Amino acid sequence: ALTLPLLGLGILYRAADGLFGEMHRGAAFAWHSAWMLGLRGTISAAATAVALLLLRWIYSVVRRRQGLGLGDVKLAAAIAAWLGARQMCVVFFLAVVTGALTAIIVFALRGHKRSRSEGPLAVPFGTFLAMAGIYCSFLGGTTLLWYLGFFH
Repeated sequence: ALTLPLLGLGILYRAADGLFGEMHRGAAFAWHSAWMLGLRGTISAAATAVALLLLRWIYSVVRRRQGLGLGDVKLAAAIAAWLGARQMCVVFFLAVVTGALTAIIVFALRGHKRSRSEGPLAVPFGTFLAMAGIYCSFLGGTTLLWYLGFFH
C-alpha cells in the first residue's frame, strides 16, 4: 500500500525538482528539465526492478525457493525513483552488506538453538533497503564520491 505511491511520488518529485530548479533559465528549459528528470527517475526505478527481478529469478532457479520478495523489489524501485541510479547502487551495496552482517550475527547467536523443523531463518531485506535509502538520501553523494576517490 505504501511502495507504489512512494514510487509515483518519487517520479513526481524528480520532475518537480527539475522544473523548479531551472525556472530561472526560462519556462521552456524548466519544462524540458522536468520531463528529463522525471524520465530518468522512471528509468532508474524500472532498471532497479528488472535487476532485482532477475536476481530473484536466478536465486529461485539455483536454490529452488524464493529468496527475495516482490515487496523488496517494489521498495527498491521506489527508492531508485527518489534517489536515482547512482545512489541506488550505494543503497543496494549498503543494504546487502548490513543485511549479510546481521544475518551472520543472527545465525551465530541463534543458529545452534533452532530445530530443523523450524525451517530456514529469514532476515527481511526490506528493512536494510529502507535504512540504506534513508542514509543515502542524506549522505549518499558524499559516500559515493568517497568510494570513487579510490579509483583516481
